[in-house]
Amino acid sequence: MLNDLQSIFVFEVTFREVFFNIIVAFICGSIISLLYRWTYEGINFSSSFANALIMLSMITSVAIMVIGSNLARAFGMVGALSIIRFRTVIKDSQDIMFIFFSLAMGMASGVGVFSIAFFGTGFIGIIILILSKWNIFMHTRFYVLQIVCDAEKDYSDAYNEVLKLFCRRFRIIRLRSLGKIGSQMNEVTFSLSLADEKKIEIFLGELKKIEGIKKVNMTHNEEISL
Repeated sequence: MLNDLQSIFVFEVTFREVFFNIIVAFICGSIISLLYRWTYEGINFSSSFANALIMLSMITSVAIMVIGSNLARAFGMVGALSIIRFRTVIKDSQDIMFIFFSLAMGMASGVGVFSIAFFGTGFIGIIILILSKWNIFMHTRFYVLQIVCDAEKDYSDAYNEVLKLFCRRFRIIRLRSLGKIGSQMNEVTFSLSLADEKKIEIFLGELKKIEGIKKVNMTHNEEISL
């Protein structure tokens, strides 16, 4: 029993193990990063976050190897991390999921359980792709559309025809006047849901073709409903 207790504070790892553990963490992190690129549906994709997922997996692997079965190192790591303040706000819950995904695979790589690392990355990755492709549990996605047009003529009939063609539902949530006298412009803001989200570019292109429309801006907003 005394030998078992003493072994808790022993940390032994070879250079070969360190090398292979980090390589496996890099492979798993790269796959996770690619999954993030393929499944991201927002408008503000961050390549730095995708690269950070790779580094996070590798760094976690190194941290796990440093801790090993040594309790003193484990408590020291907790103390070191407790003084670090992370000020980056993560708004998308899916980004948090990818962070934990990368952490978990880095931990598996760090302890040398490669079967869990590769199987976990592959199996969870397939599930992510399936959920992303078929949107099985996804609710209706809402967008905010802003149209800026000349105030001299009423273009509502023209852009309403396009909205009816591409949107499942839509409604005006704001109408305001822009510019000075002589160059008056109107800004019309809609809340809408698309009938086919794959045709967003075609939808915006059709709006821009309408004579008198000067600017079209569209953003994703999950908080607005119709």
